[in-house]
Amino acid sequence: MNSMDKKRIEWTIIWASFIVFGAYSFLHGPQFGDDSYGYLRMDLYRPIGYPLILFFLEVFGNYHQFAVITFQIAINIGAGAFFLKKIKKIFGLDFFSNLIVLVILLFTIVSYSKPNVLLTEAVTFPLFLIVAIYIVESIISHNNRYLYKAIILSTLIFLIREQFLILYPIIGLLYLYNLLYWNKNKFSLRVLATFIAANILLLIAASTLNKTYHYLLHDTFSNPHSNVSIFPTLAYSSDLSDSELFNDPEIQDSFRDIYQLIDEKGYTMKYFYENIYNKLPPEERQRRLLIQHYHENFENIQNTVRNYYGQDDKSIPGRNERHLKMESAVDIMTGELIKSHFSTFMYLNLADIFVYAFNAEKGYLGIFFLICMICLYGLLKGHQYGTILFFFLALHITNLLASSLSIKIIPRYTFYTIFMISVIHVIYFYKFIIEEKVKRPHNKIL
Repeated sequence: MNSMDKKRIEWTIIWASFIVFGAYSFLHGPQFGDDSYGYLRMDLYRPIGYPLILFFLEVFGNYHQFAVITFQIAINIGAGAFFLKKIKKIFGLDFFSNLIVLVILLFTIVSYSKPNVLLTEAVTFPLFLIVAIYIVESIISHNNRYLYKAIILSTLIFLIREQFLILYPIIGLLYLYNLLYWNKNKFSLRVLATFIAANILLLIAASTLNKTYHYLLHDTFSNPHSNVSIFPTLAYSSDLSDSELFNDPEIQDSFRDIYQLIDEKGYTMKYFYENIYNKLPPEERQRRLLIQHYHENFENIQNTVRNYYGQDDKSIPGRNERHLKMESAVDIMTGELIKSHFSTFMYLNLADIFVYAFNAEKGYLGIFFLICMICLYGLLKGHQYGTILFFFLALHITNLLASSLSIKIIPRYTFYTIFMISVIHVIYFYKFIIEEKVKRPHNKIL
């Protein structure tokens, strides 16, 4: 069988798999997650990107929701095919290894991107795949022009999901690495300043666009991504006496009310130690139990705060005004509490990463650290595969930190980088274990 026949069979299998996946997703019909209705209503706390997509697709009338999932299925298939084609070309993957990448890709799309669900992941994941390819191409070619494409697309993803602010520092670090390590003769402050300015201007443009959208729709020129995502960690570790930290009597009363509500329901650290931890036999007392209690009640605290400010009933007029009042109050509370409880705040967030990203196993954390050190060595030596893995590990760590600090560690927020790390390991295994063993069957592969 010649190479053309193999290529034809390979892409027949790939496209057949995509068609089956597309039909499977479409036949399951539109599905809704907990956050879907906020996007459909264009709620104040949602950024412009995804609600605008849903709004434009309303042109299909009664078929609106099917139009949305059709669009999402199409963009996942298109980006997936682009990703597979580029990965195969860049790394010279054979038929079998490319199909393994296809299996990982389809599993990730079906399990996490979920294009038949009206949530942002169905759009952000395929766009992330394209950004990932631009990052890889920049590392392989040592050419920063790919990073300009990556940063423009990253801004689009950021408008859909603010989590992807994490892409900017990693892309910036890669740009600097390429300049200093591979293009020393082309390095100049003007070139670096141009890239930094482009990043800043894109972020300002994105923020202004988001604020303008909220002004036109909600009559407030603001970007209300609130500290409601950070406040639960601080409320969990606080005490009723912390109300004295605030000067405003109304804020003091609000904090007391909120704290009493969550403490009565068992959502605080104080409750955990008094009613759970201290009642356990000494041999069963583990710090991990505290982190599990915190992690499981994070969303309960968040919902309690929202309900306190009347965000539970969507039908009552003035919901946006109440949301802005909540934003203002929680901003003040967060600012004071983080000063008083910073060490506990950081402990809970870092421990959350340890427990939920590394299964509370020091061995897993040690292996991860060792891989990071090996990749750092590869980065310093200019080794392509080590450099690629280093930057995606850096992106993964940044994502874990951002997720833990602002929300919590769950697969919905971390699967993007885990997918890329998995694919890179498959490629590494193929290039340095299988391929090298075929070339030198009697040599020991180090």
